[in-house]
Parts: sequence; structure tokens; C-alpha cells
Amino acid sequence: TWDGDTTNEAFVAWLWVGPHRSFRLAVANLGVATGRCFLPLGIPDFVGRAIVFEDLLGDARYERDGNDLLARGLYLEMPADGYHLFRIRGHALGSATRRADPPPRRQSRIAGAAI
Repeated sequence: TWDGDTTNEAFVAWLWVGPHRSFRLAVANLGVATGRCFLPLGIPDFVGRAIVFEDLLGDARYERDGNDLLARGLYLEMPADGYHLFRIRGHALGSATRRADPPPRRQSRIAGAAI
């Protein structure tokens, strides 16, 4: 993410593609400190859509621009031992409130948005 920041090396992620192009994303920070990364997802289905990440293990819900996700990846900032299991869904841009990723900052944030 930033020069000299190697916390991205502690992340593990798995993207599952199911029937009818349904998506699940499991991600964890296995590090001993807060970590940051841009996670490339590489899903062409996201182009021109608003993408919703719903955490199946908690109450977190994030909306991102699919074009930005394809270009930069999903920004994650997670505490040590933090984890998510996201259900990923898309809808047409403009059909729901969209929150864009903030510029990278050194604050306690998960998936680019305050919890």
C-alpha cells in the first residue's frame, strides 16, 4: 500500500465463485499489528456496477464502485487477527447510495470505511 509498509504480507484471502456467478470473499489479517492492502479481485462482472460487500460474520456492509475495484482492488485496513466473510453482490450504479474508498490514511479502518 505505502512505501515501506509491508503489513500487506500478513493477509490471506480466498474468493469463491458459486453457481450463477455468486461470490464470497474470506479475508484475514494474520499479522500481529493492523495491516493494510489493496486486494485485487479481477472480476469483470463488476464493471459499471455498484458492488456491495456484506459481512456474514458481523454487521459490516460496504458499497464500492466496481470500476474502481477492478482498477485498484479492494482497500482493506484490518486489526491484527481481523477477519471478514463477505457476500458480494452488484447492482447498477446510481440505484443505491455509494460510498467511495477514502484516500489511504493511517487510521483504524476496515475495508476503507469506518465501522
